[in-house]
Amino acid sequence: MKKEHASRLSPRPPYVTNEGPNSFPFITAQDRWPAIFKGISQDFDFALKDASVSNEKRQEGPKILADIDSLLKELQNDAKLTEIAEDSGSDRDVWNESLLRDWKGESWRSASWLFVECYMYRRIRSIFLCSSHWKDFDPFERKKLDSFFENRGQIEALSEGFGEPSSSEITEEQKRIRFHELAQVCLWGNGHDLSLLALTKDPKETKSMLDSRSNLSEQEKYIVVNHLDSIWESLKEKRGVRIDFVDDNAGYEQFVDLIFADWLIQSGFASNVVFHLKEYPWFVSDTLPKDFNYLLDFCSSDSFGNKEVKKLGQRWKEYVERGVWKVKTHPFWTTGYSYWHLPEEAPELHSDLKESSLLFFKGDLNFRKLTYDCKWESTTPFVEAIGPLSKDFPPLVVFRTNKADVFVGLKDKEREKELGAEDPKWRFSGKYAVVHFSKGNDNKCS
Repeated sequence: MKKEHASRLSPRPPYVTNEGPNSFPFITAQDRWPAIFKGISQDFDFALKDASVSNEKRQEGPKILADIDSLLKELQNDAKLTEIAEDSGSDRDVWNESLLRDWKGESWRSASWLFVECYMYRRIRSIFLCSSHWKDFDPFERKKLDSFFENRGQIEALSEGFGEPSSSEITEEQKRIRFHELAQVCLWGNGHDLSLLALTKDPKETKSMLDSRSNLSEQEKYIVVNHLDSIWESLKEKRGVRIDFVDDNAGYEQFVDLIFADWLIQSGFASNVVFHLKEYPWFVSDTLPKDFNYLLDFCSSDSFGNKEVKKLGQRWKEYVERGVWKVKTHPFWTTGYSYWHLPEEAPELHSDLKESSLLFFKGDLNFRKLTYDCKWESTTPFVEAIGPLSKDFPPLVVFRTNKADVFVGLKDKEREKELGAEDPKWRFSGKYAVVHFSKGNDNKCS
């Protein structure tokens, strides 16, 4: 019998681990990870061939490519986890401390799936940090840019009607309807996760899955846990507050997040919005500050070729200049820790987040970190699964398209059987979604 790992703060269920051919971690390691590594090598090789690359930089190419291949073989062979190499990363000691304290002697398959997947991206980061000329290279930049431009039609369609500032003279019911519309666009925008799409062999299949989200009323049946009404009841009481987004994917998803954040400002619910981004390339498509700035610069110029998009981009840049919108990063977002550890591992970040009146956590990884990535019963209440963050913490929302085994919040087991009959892969196919809500310390919520 496989031993269960005991950490400093173990929740009741055991951690998700790679448990063989029928588990999603196994499928990911076997199919998705090699595709991701192949993409890294191809995009780095493309960068090496750029005419502007110096000979000194080009000479480092073969070693970097060999190190990428070596890391892939290491995880495929279920090697023991090793310390992060001596690189220039300021978070190296934090990673190694966690590894030696919590996962010493464990392998790629025996350690917590959450830790291992995060550790993989830190190891990829280390390969480039150990070079002399490629420390700041983003091996996922081309994919993020391609994803943005491939969704040009959706961006233009969504921009219609939002270029001009919205009128404040609309009824509460109209605001409620608009909230539901934008919240669902924000939710399904999370389907643009490039680390998951690496599993999709047919580009037409990917496009069909994403385009099918256009009919929001039809797609609402795929939101298997839906707390939108509760979120609205909390939001409608707020005026001029701080609202935070713990972001996920760059490109199209970031664009729809900004549409939603803009509406929150113009409707008077928020006076300022804070976007929490990653410090370095993470899970393929996660948003970095440079991705955020690129989107604003591109949309606000004539480059996109759409006047409504340009109006939006110019207004958004003005928000940043005036401090209405702020971008923040913190090393904690790129660790292997569950958010249960936020108070002791990042007390200053924890204190800052507590200044918010409402937190939107986007995407699958944020959900997994909130719930400790454990084998919860599917009927476990969301507020139980997020542990300490359900109490002395602001109200929080999760917008997640389901891309991993961990699931909570179903009303009963019968619903789980129904979902399994509809689609055996319902937990991780990306076809289904959840909108979770914890009222936290908001006593005005029912």
